[in-house]
Amino acid sequence: MKCSVFAPSHITGFFEIKDNKEPLKKGSRGAGIALDNGVVTNLKLTEKDSPNGSNIEVTINGKKDQKTPP
Repeated sequence: MKCSVFAPSHITGFFEIKDNKEPLKKGSRGAGIALDNGVVTNLKLTEKDSPNGSNIEVTINGKKDQKTPP
């Protein structure tokens, strides 16, 4: 399975956390501008031979992520 997502760049003018015990009243508010430039993240899910079928390998720009367990 393959998936690509675009996230635009954003410059925040101000940001405020709205904390509340009630989940429906919790969140944040703020204002800023979104820019045309951004980043595209690509995801490719493949099946690998593994004893439990749950191997996950993360690569960034074709290189194995250092935080991925051996």
